[in-house]
Amino acid sequence: MSLRHTYTVIAPLYDILLATAGTSVRAASLRQIPYEGNLNILIDGIGIGLDLPHLPLCHYYTGLNLATAMLSRAKPRIGNLRLKLVQGRLHTPAVCSGVLRPCCTTSDPCDSA
Repeated sequence: MSLRHTYTVIAPLYDILLATAGTSVRAASLRQIPYEGNLNILIDGIGIGLDLPHLPLCHYYTGLNLATAMLSRAKPRIGNLRLKLVQGRLHTPAVCSGVLRPCCTTSDPCDSA
């Protein structure tokens, strides 16, 4: 079974099991992202978008995920974010201001060179 298939199968369970789990930890971690400026931030593994309500509105985001089922569940959480959802896998470093990896809830500088 491929990773993409696995995420497609478990996508509906994420809302049930994880929607409220770790919300305060997630919010606290994401407060490290600046609330001013207009950075280009890649969300590598956006999943069902549990981080989206906690992101500053001032930036541009690209949400990447293997499974379209996960992206479909993230879409309603976009709200007023400037966010483009992309199905696929990151093969080369993107030109961006930062990378957010929700599974770890860390943000790292991204090499723009």
